[in-house]
Amino acid sequence: MTGRTGFGMIFKDNPEKSCQSCRKLRNAFWNMKICYFAETDTLYVQFNEKEVVETQELNKNTLLDLDAEGNLVAITLEHARETANIFDFSFQQAAVPALQEG
Repeated sequence: MTGRTGFGMIFKDNPEKSCQSCRKLRNAFWNMKICYFAETDTLYVQFNEKEVVETQELNKNTLLDLDAEGNLVAITLEHARETANIFDFSFQQAAVPALQEG
């Protein structure tokens, strides 16, 4: 991808607020990053930090990054507001079920 010289995330409760790094959702089970690049209207969703070995074009605005086993690592949406009909961005962390021993 080109043109990513800076970025900001738009928050539903405060559209004027921006951040200087990707929103990181962390817990003991996963690490997910969601970045919105306002300059290029690009949304990047990274599900894990595995090495990307292949990028497949799903359509002209959607790219899928895959690891060596063919598993999804990340999705890139170009023209995100139009492509995904996104007008507001918000953040919500889902509850993670407790692990059962045994």
